[in-house]
Formats: sequence, structure tokens, C-alpha cells
Amino acid sequence: MEAAARFCSACGHAVVATQTEERRVVTVLFGDIVGFTALAELLDPEQVKRLIEGAFERLVDDVTAFGGRVDKLLGDGILALFGAPVAHEDDAERAVRAGLRMQQTLAELVAASSPDHALQMRIGINTGEVLVGTLAGTDYTAMGDVVNTASRLQAEAPPGGVLVGEATFALTADVIEYGAPTELQPRGREHSITTWLAVDTLVPPGARQRRTDLRLVGRDGELALARAALGLAMRDRRSLLLNVVGESGVGKSRLIDELLGTLDDIGFGSATVLEGSCAPYGEANVWSPVAMALVSHLGLDPSLSADDVRSRANAKAELLLQAESSAREAASATEVFLHLLGYESDLDRLEPPARRDLVNRIVARVIELRCEKTPLILWIDDLHWADPVVIDVLRHLVSTINRQPFVLVTSMRPGIDVVWPPADDQSTHPRR
Repeated sequence: MEAAARFCSACGHAVVATQTEERRVVTVLFGDIVGFTALAELLDPEQVKRLIEGAFERLVDDVTAFGGRVDKLLGDGILALFGAPVAHEDDAERAVRAGLRMQQTLAELVAASSPDHALQMRIGINTGEVLVGTLAGTDYTAMGDVVNTASRLQAEAPPGGVLVGEATFALTADVIEYGAPTELQPRGREHSITTWLAVDTLVPPGARQRRTDLRLVGRDGELALARAALGLAMRDRRSLLLNVVGESGVGKSRLIDELLGTLDDIGFGSATVLEGSCAPYGEANVWSPVAMALVSHLGLDPSLSADDVRSRANAKAELLLQAESSAREAASATEVFLHLLGYESDLDRLEPPARRDLVNRIVARVIELRCEKTPLILWIDDLHWADPVVIDVLRHLVSTINRQPFVLVTSMRPGIDVVWPPADDQSTHPRR
């Protein structure tokens, strides 16, 4: 049967055309390595090949970790799509987060394997409507001015920088920190392009900046109930599970912010508050919510080298567990702290059940010791995105910390089945 035939020559039935292309709003990421030519002149070709292949393997992982699709690898460049063929409500944000992560990844790789060579990447990101599909018989790809503009933004980006266009900026300005806008006049274009250089992320993936300056309206009943339960748990030195459940955008986090902002009013301003949040994507360390909550309490800085973190973690473990008079317990705590922060540790050699039990025991012991000094509130936000190991350690805390002024506060969307063990007191507050 001919490709253009409207009817099958064998059976006479009409041929239904298969749609191979469509218009979609996508975010396009263009990346190009700077210094590749100079590096190729200095190093052996096999060394260059290993370095570039290793770099792009990691960079591709960064793209896919944030829900993007690598469209092409172009020698020393990369083209990725966010929003096609699978779309998300925050594809522009995912693309910018991926771009920032890619810059970090490449810098770490160069520092570890080729510190004497200035190998960097320029990244341009643009959002808009494109034509996607198997165009002209090719593999799935995108075509349109949005793609061309992303390429131009890449060419204008500084080495090590992520430059975005106007639509991308508008969709991400509440979650990404940007520098001042600049005007570019690309060759061949009549109008200039307003661009912004991405600096850093403002909030974790899936989160939004909280507006605590706005007055909480219509939640007096829920707030009064939560304050009463919290005050009772603190005064009677008993544990409390406070679970706030509601659809996205109804104000779960805002209610908890308001609650924790009134600790002085109920006489517990001295309470220690630890916060962590779960991310829907882009986080390689499944323990991140727990690590985020404990890191300030432990005085650990994840940006330090592994040796510095180990030294500080060991000192903190010995201080926290001095009542145990057990060097072995302190050593185990050090390994747990490293594991939670995503560093290599002795826990990597344990079977998953043994690793889980050790993490649960040490985290519970650290919180118990803190509760002996002051009340402690642990807030884990967006629990619906948590890894099962995080749920497991939280359940362990609820079941083992009794008759202590410990409050576990969680917020989550409905439809997530978490079976909590009995606590001294449990309160679930649906939000509508």
C-alpha cells in the first residue's frame, strides 16, 4: 500500500491517518560545553572522550531526574525538552532547576577529574509553543522559533550560567532567584529579547514561598483546636501526632506556619522546631526531608567536604550520646548522620532492613535526648511525596517516643494511605 493512499488496496477499507505531530507548550533547554576545543588540543583523544562521555552521562541523568527528555546530544552540546511528550504543570521550573543542577554537576566533575582545565557549560532555556512529533520521518523532536531562541540564549549565556527568556522567567520567578533583566539583540531578529540569569533556587521542588505576612482568614476553629492539642501535649509531656490533610492550595502549610508562630502565646517559645519538606522530583537523596530537619540541629553543613562533615558529625554524636557512655553507639550515630546527608558511610554495606533499623534507632535517640532539655516539634511538609523509608522512620518516632514533649506535625494531600501507630495523642485536621 502506498504511503499516501486513502484506501487499503487489499481490503478497500479507509486508512486512518496517524497523527505524528502536534502543537504543545514546552520548555526547551540548550546546553553547550565551553572549552572543549582547547581541551581536545591538550589531552589525549581517549582522555577527552572518557571525560565528555562521563560528563554527558551525568548531565542526562540530571535532565531525566527533573522529568525532562533528552532530544539530542550534539557532540559537545545537549538539547532537552520539558513538557513533551509528557507534560507537567511546572515544566519551566523543572527545566531551570535541571539547568542549575547540570552546572553544579559539571563543576564537580571537572574539579574531581580535570581541575587544571577550564571546562564549563552555557545553558539557554526558553518556553513557548512548538511543533513536536516525528517530524519529516525523524525521531520525536521539536521545531519552532522557541527552539531557535533557546539556542540563541545559550550562545549569549556566560560560561557556567543559565540564561532564560521572558516566558520562562514569568513562570518561575516565585521559585528561582534571578539577576537583573538584560536586553539582547540577536542577529537576524527585529526585536530584542529580555533575559534573566538564574542564580539559585528559592524553595525546594514542589514548594512555594510562604506568605506569612498575609492574615490567616477563616481558619480560627482549626487553629484553636491545633493550639489546644499542642499546648496539652507540651504541658503533660506527652507525644502528639498532628496531621493536616487537604488538597493543594487550601493553606495547609500556612495554617502550620501560623500555629508555630504562636508558640510564645501558649507558653512554649523555648521549643525546638525542626522542619523538613518532601520533594516530588529532582532529589537523589531519599532521606532529604529528615536530613533537612536535623542538619541545623546537628550543626552540619552539607556543602562541606566529606572529611569535614565526618569530623563534625563524630563530635556531635559524642556530645549528643555522652549519656550512653558507648563509643560504639557514637560511631553508629556518626555513620547514620553521614548516610542521612547523602555521603558514603558504613551503612551502605548493610542490608536494607538493618540499615533502616539503625537509622530509626539513632534518629529516635537524638530526638529523645533533645526532648529531655526542651520540647521538640518536628514538621515534615508535603508528606504525600515522601519515600517509604521516610514514612517508616516517622512511624517509628510516633511508636517509640512516649511521655516526652515531642510533636510530629505533617501536612499531606488526601488519598495517601499512611497507617500511623498509636501515639499518646493523635489529631488529624482535614483542610477544605
